[in-house]
Amino acid sequence: MTSQQTFTGQITVSFMLDSGAAFSVLHGVGSNVYIPVHIAKAEEVSVGQLYDVQFIRNPSLVNSGRTPYMAQHLQLITRTESAMRAYKTAFAAEEEDRRTFAERRQAAIAAAAAAPVKPIDDRIMEFMNQCAYASTRAVRKAVDCFPGEQPVSNRLLALFNMGKIHARADVRTSDGTKKKDYVSVRLWAVNANAFGDTSGCKEDEPPKAEFKLSAMVPDLGDDTDLLADDWD
Repeated sequence: MTSQQTFTGQITVSFMLDSGAAFSVLHGVGSNVYIPVHIAKAEEVSVGQLYDVQFIRNPSLVNSGRTPYMAQHLQLITRTESAMRAYKTAFAAEEEDRRTFAERRQAAIAAAAAAPVKPIDDRIMEFMNQCAYASTRAVRKAVDCFPGEQPVSNRLLALFNMGKIHARADVRTSDGTKKKDYVSVRLWAVNANAFGDTSGCKEDEPPKAEFKLSAMVPDLGDDTDLLADDWD
């Protein structure tokens, strides 16, 4: 059986488990090093202590992602007071980064909340102007509907009636018996000639705005009781 490769370095103990095992941080790398119970108890390990360490790769497949190394032997370098200073210095920059990120995130959320929201019709038209055509479902996914606003499907119909959306197409599905068919997908377009564009998107439009008909037709099963507001 091939023995595991061993490494050496310095660690600062960062956390103690109730079981007596501990976690530490490898200097210069920042990776976690697990200290097994028998080693931690034998060395009377406590948070803030600084050690020379001999370690191997963590043999635990479950935990090796978060804690890639495991200690095999420890040699105490210094006790708590000076070690805690080293520990705080090692983590000061990381804590500051976390704090800065949290502050930036909160500022972004506050700015978004304070920003005026465009009327739903404007948001729908901005999206529609990017695409040759789109289904009701695609527009609904792209345009959020806020409290107090009419559903996207209603506003699409209103925009069509106002002449801002110039074309509407209903894709019908048959059950094969020729006794009935029903609308399964409703498509909308600003340009009445858009449905001749097989790409489903303007040539100068980025790929993210592309809508292919095959991706818009769902498997509807036997549900034939579709209301106008639910047509996709």
